[in-house]
Amino acid sequence: MLNPAPTVLMVFAKFGETEKDHYITNDLADAFAGRGFRVRVIYLPWDNPDLRRERFYVQPNGVEVLVSPLLSINWLGSKGALIAKWGGSSLLAMCRGRRHFGPKPADLVVTFSPVVIGTFIWFWVLRAARLGSYAYLVDFFPFHHRSTGVRLDGPVFRVTEWIETALLRKFSVIGCMSPRGLEYLRKHYRLRAEQPTGIIPLWGPQSLAPQVDVALVRAKHGLPVDRPIAVFGGQITEGRGIEEILANASLAQDAGSNLLFLFVGQGSLAPMVQNAINGGARNLILLGEVGRDDYLTLAASCDVGIVATVPNVDVPTFPSKTIDYLRAGLPVAASVEATTDFGHFVEAQGFGVAVAAGQPGQLFAAIVEILSDERRRAAMIVAGRQVLRDRFNVEAAVTAMLDQIDQSSGEKPDSSQRPPPV
Repeated sequence: MLNPAPTVLMVFAKFGETEKDHYITNDLADAFAGRGFRVRVIYLPWDNPDLRRERFYVQPNGVEVLVSPLLSINWLGSKGALIAKWGGSSLLAMCRGRRHFGPKPADLVVTFSPVVIGTFIWFWVLRAARLGSYAYLVDFFPFHHRSTGVRLDGPVFRVTEWIETALLRKFSVIGCMSPRGLEYLRKHYRLRAEQPTGIIPLWGPQSLAPQVDVALVRAKHGLPVDRPIAVFGGQITEGRGIEEILANASLAQDAGSNLLFLFVGQGSLAPMVQNAINGGARNLILLGEVGRDDYLTLAASCDVGIVATVPNVDVPTFPSKTIDYLRAGLPVAASVEATTDFGHFVEAQGFGVAVAAGQPGQLFAAIVEILSDERRRAAMIVAGRQVLRDRFNVEAAVTAMLDQIDQSSGEKPDSSQRPPPV
């Protein structure tokens, strides 16, 4: 048995500091702490450039969190500022981390992609990680970013691809969310010969939405009580199939359907949704962001959850918003790219209907199919809750992660740090 407990250092670009902005990164840190690990987190607030003050605090469960704001040097111009952000932020975080955690901060290192955001951190922490390191790919940088419309010119793309690949080669194990993702990884990145890889499904909270008074919840948010609602919750940005949903909403309106499409969230394409509403779409409603608990209650008052991506991309995705839909007791209507195995997963597990993205009217047809058979819809809800327990469970994810590291490392984490049988 290791003495007294291994230390795990996690590096994330997204980490909630309150209950309202809890992410899967928080779930993972809490789960490791629950196993008896000493947990340290370096949080680089990539999507929150306004956060400028370095902070260090300890959560009630013992998780130590270092918030390392990004390096912002605007006088260098747009390109110089971008280089400073991507390179200098990790250097600054490394210096801050050494000051807080010392030269050998952890026995085990865990991070999410893109790993390039932690470039200089890896040169500090990976050599000391005697139990190994794990990189979990939640996207395939820079391939995913290019496929969703982010401008990455030829030389910039090649350089970022080379750096990301070189850094991935430093990790003991690389994990993907699905078998198709693993295939993509092996095809597009030049990993070390026989570099260990594994599959770990996404995870999320296991708590279910409470029973709701549908009329009361809908009235609170200004929603009609007498219409079926298909909800899309999350970032309203590129790559989320927003155009696809709007096109299907237009077809539904032309067909005289009383189906309502609800968007909950914000993002760069929210004005596109608002413009459609202003242009006469009578079956669209756009709400801003709501708290996590409020969102779950709101979703539970709807009838179908929408998952959509964009067609003609080769990067497989596995949308995490699915987990909240299942918690809310919603069947899933999925319009996804042909390269992902998510659509097959939805139908094989029995919690929804999946169609290929880019096919006009197919998403609308999938929603109608779900709503037209109440008995089948009820069975989808039951199946979704079973999948939530069995597959989207952070304890299962931690166990899989430790097992995969075990197989790649001569020195293993203590097997007693597995959860007790339920």
